[in-house]
Amino acid sequence: MPDKDAPGTGPSDQTKVEAIKNPDFKVVYVDGVYGGLDPNKGNMILYFDCPEPVILKDGSMKVEKVKRNFIFEARMSPDTFIRIARWMNQHADFYEKWMSERFSKTK
Repeated sequence: MPDKDAPGTGPSDQTKVEAIKNPDFKVVYVDGVYGGLDPNKGNMILYFDCPEPVILKDGSMKVEKVKRNFIFEARMSPDTFIRIARWMNQHADFYEKWMSERFSKTK
C-alpha cells in the first residue's frame, strides 16, 4: 500500500482514496534514473544495469560492457514532480539521520 504521506494520495481531506494495485503492477530493482523538469512536464526514466563480463585467457573475469536497461518512463506535471522530489528528500533525510544516530551510538 502507498505511504499515507506519499504525493498524490488525495486532493483534499474530504476526498476518499481507494488504493488498489493495477493488474500490471510489478516490483523491479532500479539502479538509477534519468529525467528532468521543465515548465510543461517532469519525467523520470528508471533503469537497471546488467554487467556483461568476459573471461580472459588467464581465467579471470573482466566487465567490458554494461547494458543499461530502461524499465519505464514516468511523465507528470511539474507540481507532481516537485511533490515526489520533496517526499523522497524527506525519506532520505530521515534515513541519513537514523543511520547516523544508529552508528554513532555503536562507537
